[in-house]
Amino acid sequence: LKARNSQLETSMQQTQKSLQTTRSFMHNANSNLMQRLDILENRQRYKEALIKNQKWTYSALTPCEAYWDSIQEEGLEAASEFLEQIEKNTRDMRCGDVEGDESEDGKILIRAELPFNTMFLPHWEEFASAVEQYQHALNCLPKEKKSSFHLYDVELPGTVLSLLSKALQSTHFHSFILGKNGFGRAGVKFALKYVENNPILKDFCLVQNPINHTDDINQLCEIVKAHPSIQMLGLGGCRGADINGYDMLQSIMTLGLNKLMLIDIDLSSNDISTEGGTFISDFLARNPILQLLNLCHNDLDDDDGLMIASALKHNTILRTLKLEGNPIARAGWVALRNAELDDTSLNSASDSNHTCSIDYPSVDRLKEFDGDWLDVTEMNGNPYSEGQFD
Repeated sequence: LKARNSQLETSMQQTQKSLQTTRSFMHNANSNLMQRLDILENRQRYKEALIKNQKWTYSALTPCEAYWDSIQEEGLEAASEFLEQIEKNTRDMRCGDVEGDESEDGKILIRAELPFNTMFLPHWEEFASAVEQYQHALNCLPKEKKSSFHLYDVELPGTVLSLLSKALQSTHFHSFILGKNGFGRAGVKFALKYVENNPILKDFCLVQNPINHTDDINQLCEIVKAHPSIQMLGLGGCRGADINGYDMLQSIMTLGLNKLMLIDIDLSSNDISTEGGTFISDFLARNPILQLLNLCHNDLDDDDGLMIASALKHNTILRTLKLEGNPIARAGWVALRNAELDDTSLNSASDSNHTCSIDYPSVDRLKEFDGDWLDVTEMNGNPYSEGQFD
């Protein structure tokens, strides 16, 4: 009886394993089938959009003569470029055009140093409508390709933000870059909402769009921390007048410790002064996953340079550190140079950091530090060259 029971238990276990294997196979087959159905549905929607757009025409009219008479001569070229760019991008999206270079397709780019005028609103309406429909083309983009959305140096008032917010709800780009848009807190909220609702976003930049509220920085950190795919965070020139640059740095860089996917952080031009604080050097010494850190054009001094140089001896992951434009003097630059490669002895060379490249002052002449002449010409972009430090 015991032998029989043992046989039955063995048989039941084998049957259970077989059922589990079958269930796993069926689950994978079902997932693959659902993915194929999604692909077919996306292609069908894409074809339907193309058919629908065969009868579409660009309805926004060129601004009236009074507008052109009202702007200065230097603004004529910018206005013409803007109108040309926004119409071209609109037409490309309506045609489902996702052709780009080898790595990046589906690129939307408008760059024109131009203030908003109500004459442009019909063009933004056409553009926003095309963005909303463009989701079908992006959904058919090969996985190895990367889509991007850039609006730089173009003023975005509330009316335009409302149009874009609705249009971008289901249109997901891999890269979302806004620069110098003059949109205040409403624009910051608009950008954060898009980041939160776009699960495939990898790169997010808010260049020279000041963040003036600590609550918004905290919200940004929470969104990025919970996001499934963000790898690059660009906040160059984003420190608002009421924000402490060093506090902002600590909040953002802490993400580099807690979020394994975040490998690129840009905090340039944010008036960051440590005032003796050691957060940057402590952060780097912990050897986080971060591969690129841009701290150009801040207020880091010689002491910061020395501490960062010391921390780099314990870091094996960082690939690029940008410090150009900081008031670091001769001692700091020498320490950083030696952190990359101290060739005074075999032991010092072995203890140097062999993975990180530092951007040194980009000058083509001798520069004076504290009365000593330092030739940094050969150093720039080449940490292993023979810079003259004597």
